[in-house]
Amino acid sequence: MRRRVVVTGLGCLTPVGNDVTTTWNNLLNGVSGVDYITHFDASTFPSKIAGEVKQFDPTALPVDKKLLDYAGRVSQLGIAAALMAVEDAHLAIEKLDLTRVGSSVGASGEYPDIEQLSYYHRFKGDGGWDYKAFADSAHIPSTWVFRRSVHTVSLIMAKLFKFLGPNMTIHTACASGSYAIGQAFRVIERGDAEVMITGGTDAISSPLWVAAFGLLGALSSRQIEPQKASRPFDAMRDGFVIGEGAGMLILEELSFALHRGAKIYAEIVPGQVDYINSEGNATLKNDLSETRTFKKVFGKKAYDIPISTIKPVIGHSGAASSAIELIITALALERGIVPPTINCISGDPECDLDYVPNNYRPKEMQHAISVNKGIGGQNCVFILKEYPSLRRRCSMQFR
Repeated sequence: MRRRVVVTGLGCLTPVGNDVTTTWNNLLNGVSGVDYITHFDASTFPSKIAGEVKQFDPTALPVDKKLLDYAGRVSQLGIAAALMAVEDAHLAIEKLDLTRVGSSVGASGEYPDIEQLSYYHRFKGDGGWDYKAFADSAHIPSTWVFRRSVHTVSLIMAKLFKFLGPNMTIHTACASGSYAIGQAFRVIERGDAEVMITGGTDAISSPLWVAAFGLLGALSSRQIEPQKASRPFDAMRDGFVIGEGAGMLILEELSFALHRGAKIYAEIVPGQVDYINSEGNATLKNDLSETRTFKKVFGKKAYDIPISTIKPVIGHSGAASSAIELIITALALERGIVPPTINCISGDPECDLDYVPNNYRPKEMQHAISVNKGIGGQNCVFILKEYPSLRRRCSMQFR
């Protein structure tokens, strides 16, 4: 018999809020966190805007400072979101069988900043690489290999929460968070754990990422009004905006969660769809391909399903985006509110579905979908279902 898996805790940091409640409220009110880049001097870059997490102080985290020495910004954001999710779930980890608690996190590696990059090109007179110049650099800490490694956030979480169960990191581009959550679901479903801390974290508002996506031609060219740059499904859309953030969830086996009296947000099942949280990255081809896919899958019913995306509000946060979007989908289902797609002004005749333009919409729902797409075709879809209770709750299926 299949073990049922539920979501019992949520935590996130986004460009519009350093917690779930603030993020949700700003999303419904159409407040965008996209602005001019402050993390580095972007004056020479074609794209000078991003969705940055604001007023985040990693030194304020209740974490051993020696442990934080190993954490770059990607790990720091992920740890902060995980701490929130554990608190939201009222999960007393120290009272659990720690061999039955694990983590599965989607993340990308920490990329060097401009100062560090300059030391990659220190060559000796004969053309060889000058290791001493690199090693003696004040910009290269001894823990640098951990700070830039993809797996470090999972490593630190295991140390922080002292769990001994499955521990993995997944990187499948923009769908990393979804794949990680899906694997956490599978771990519990097959009986290898009772509790999994899972989600995604990323910090791609950095020089290399902004430059790389700029060369790819994927970024919006609008620089005058940053908050209006990302325009998914709009006729005037011209690309996405870089972002950063983290979203973490607590997954538990259903009977385990019920036994400890946990609040339940989600369980994983197929069914009729009442709302779709789409990838919606505002590139010409993505939005068109999503529209065509929805029509192919749902037929005429596609016109009756409200569809929205949160990327104009938080930007595209890479490996974290799908996890944050799943959190928002769960909240939408639980609270009976469809978030808006802001900046959707000029209708595109080829993107003619109900994209909930600019204003949120109350709607009773039983099923919702979160669609996540990674560059190169690494895609993931979750189906969430309301969990039967006296309070509004929901459930989800990994596909």
